[in-house]
Amino acid sequence: MKYILSGESLKKEDVDEAVEQSMVKFCSVAATLRPGVRITYSYELLPA
Repeated sequence: MKYILSGESLKKEDVDEAVEQSMVKFCSVAATLRPGVRITYSYELLPA
């Protein structure tokens, strides 16, 4: 999964945490698949 983000004043540390939590804590699909499927994710910050 790839997140593509754009916005003013986005801090890399905040984006890292938000993306990590979205996959580990808040994504029920990833939680369901995780025992048998490896899910990778990344993000790209675009200029605002």
